[in-house]
Amino acid sequence: MFNQKQLVMRKVYLFAVVAMMFAACTNDDRLEAGPEVQTPEQNQALAVGFDAYTQRGVTRAGSPGVLVTSGAVAGQINLEDKGFGVFGYYTDLNEYDQLYTPNFMYNQKVSTSSWSYEPVKYWPNEYGNAAISDDTDKMSFFAYAPHVDVTATSGKVDANENTWGITGMTKNSATGDPIIKYVSAFDPANTIDLCWGVVGTAGDGTWAKVNGGTQTLAVGLPWINVERPAATDQKMKFTFMHALAQLFVDIDAAVDALTPGTAVASRTKIYVRSISFTGIAQKGALNLNNTTPGRALWLNYNGTDELDSGDAVTIHDGLKDGKEGTGQVAANEKSTGLNPNIISNSGNTTPGVIATPTNLFATTSGTTFVIPSGEGMTVTIVYDVETEDANLAGYLSDGVTHGSSIQNVITKEVYFGDVNYLENGKKYTLHLHLGMNSVKFDAAVTDWENTPVDRDVELPFNALSFACGASGKLSIDAAGGTIEYYITGMDKAGTATAVSTDGVVVTANAMTDDTDLATNGFAQFTATVAANAATKNQTGEIKVSDGTTQTTIAVSQEAAALGWTPAALNDTDTSIDIASNVTGTVADWSDSSISITKNGTALASPADYSFAAGVVTLVAPAASADVYKITVQVEDAGAETQEITVP
Repeated sequence: MFNQKQLVMRKVYLFAVVAMMFAACTNDDRLEAGPEVQTPEQNQALAVGFDAYTQRGVTRAGSPGVLVTSGAVAGQINLEDKGFGVFGYYTDLNEYDQLYTPNFMYNQKVSTSSWSYEPVKYWPNEYGNAAISDDTDKMSFFAYAPHVDVTATSGKVDANENTWGITGMTKNSATGDPIIKYVSAFDPANTIDLCWGVVGTAGDGTWAKVNGGTQTLAVGLPWINVERPAATDQKMKFTFMHALAQLFVDIDAAVDALTPGTAVASRTKIYVRSISFTGIAQKGALNLNNTTPGRALWLNYNGTDELDSGDAVTIHDGLKDGKEGTGQVAANEKSTGLNPNIISNSGNTTPGVIATPTNLFATTSGTTFVIPSGEGMTVTIVYDVETEDANLAGYLSDGVTHGSSIQNVITKEVYFGDVNYLENGKKYTLHLHLGMNSVKFDAAVTDWENTPVDRDVELPFNALSFACGASGKLSIDAAGGTIEYYITGMDKAGTATAVSTDGVVVTANAMTDDTDLATNGFAQFTATVAANAATKNQTGEIKVSDGTTQTTIAVSQEAAALGWTPAALNDTDTSIDIASNVTGTVADWSDSSISITKNGTALASPADYSFAAGVVTLVAPAASADVYKITVQVEDAGAETQEITVP
């Protein structure tokens, strides 16, 4: 698994741009020796106002459903009703830092078609030619959507609210950046999108200041150190970006068939026990003051440190029947959102995993939102294959029907193009093709604002597959052999070449059948790997190209066994020749380690023996009835132990 937290600036897509207008007002100015006339722009009293417009609409930002600016229809949530929240910090002439509290606005809800709010706030007034103060007042604003009500002194939501979605935020007396606490719900019916506001374009963050000069704010970052604009109608536009990744997962049974869709045998059912994901977090805290443009800044749930990583998020079947997912105890089973149609129940009446793709998380179709951790994604699925058989003594999970119930645990690293991690603001699709003894994955990623493109890899049961243009890994044992593999996503006939980078002798053969490529969208290849005689692991590469895109498959081959068969040891002998009695090829005996016991007592080097070039030289000669037990480990080969009795 690769840690990608700091490697890539995440690309996000804009869904809604909310315009926020801040206008100035003027109190009675304190004058110096002689009054001066201020311009109308400096003297005009205007309340802070808001406006909003939509480009594509913010999806699922407030409640389950699609959030749009206005005009909601079935399945949509109206942003004018749900509103968005604003935190405002007044720092006088100082730059914003983490020493301030939200002293100007705290979780200020902005809603209605006129984007109104209460109480109305005004710009600080220390401007004008005749003003005594020469401060350049600065204010910083952070926004999130959808708005939720909290107790300001604690930052907690109402006790009756759901335990998923937005669960809390910074309290009003806390110094530092505002954070929004969030818990993912895997049921698409409950999943809630969380967005945060930034400067959308260079034009949005550039304007003439009332005190002279031009203000320019960074695109993709919050509205920090904002100075009053010269124009009273200048608008400050929040562009809301998605802080989460959108994930759709379905599952089907590919039973010994070239194409998923073959029905499972009538007396066999496949039940999912649990599924685990790395690369996502189920809960975290979103810092609204992101430091990388367009990239969501996630912290741990307490908001005090980096996002928790390294642990898998596991969704269980919720059944306390003694057959929980691997490592689980019946009394501690967690119930979290697997589709009830793909798990067992007391009567075994659910269909289980069938040939038709089924949503992993819910009975209805839909995607869920998850927190991307920036780490590589792996998927581990635990499932039972249950077959009725009256001849067997064991029972199925219903506790009534005789048969066999076999638990399978499969782990797979998942790649989305060239990367194996999720990014905020993108939509991902995983199709799990589940076989009797293996599970195959394929994935598609699309821009959030577009309809996802579903890609199925339809492969023979247990076949190796690699995506065209991506990289892959292939491991083979020391004996070598012929490997059949598939390349998906090719648009024309391909060729394959082999490269021996560190000893692997591999022959890459051309496409086996062009018909597969034209009909099924994948190309079939074979490669022959020679046996490895060396006691070192070796590597090589296979490169497949369709003339436009190249797929590189790293080949690793295990070391050969040392294969030591000791010669007889006679009394008076002082030499035990290991090097001359092995089948594996050893390049460097100096790297080996050896241990010897004589009649059950460990011998020490160099007091009792020496070892060089694969030969043990005893200090004292062997004697009749001595029993030597010798363990030798060389290079990458496994340790081998032999016992020699002197006649």
